[in-house]
Amino acid sequence: MNIDQDNHFQVFPIGFVRNPFSTRSEVPVVGGPAVIEVMPRFVEGLEAIGRASHIIVLAFLHLADRGVLRARPRRVDPAAPLCGVFASRSPDRPNPVSVTVMPLLRVEGNRLHVDHCDLMDGTPVIDIKTYSPGMDCVFCAATVRRARVSATSDELLRA
Repeated sequence: MNIDQDNHFQVFPIGFVRNPFSTRSEVPVVGGPAVIEVMPRFVEGLEAIGRASHIIVLAFLHLADRGVLRARPRRVDPAAPLCGVFASRSPDRPNPVSVTVMPLLRVEGNRLHVDHCDLMDGTPVIDIKTYSPGMDCVFCAATVRRARVSATSDELLRA
């Protein structure tokens, strides 16, 4: 990787998200079904990925506001206090990179069918990794709970 004199470096998409969600408000908080279309020149990198039950998808949130440093979980609890974006899951941040673990349902050529995708249609995917329960699962992890537990009825968001 080349880093220029201003400490910039270049990242490029390896594929794009395809789903029916064209705005942030349409994307379910816990995500939904989607297809990740990997660009033809990267298809060889998908070899054996179908043996994984889950993948980690890194995406560049190209429509995010890069000037935001404080945020609140508006969709989960609009009454939650502001906090720094680095203590949040806000898509708006200086380097808007998304990291999402998704069940891999099936592979069809360059198309990865997934679920729990919390990205909008057309979002550039910058990397894909297989999820490893032994390395990626952190038991007894502490979190910054900003939303009231009673603010949502979704069990996945209460954890």
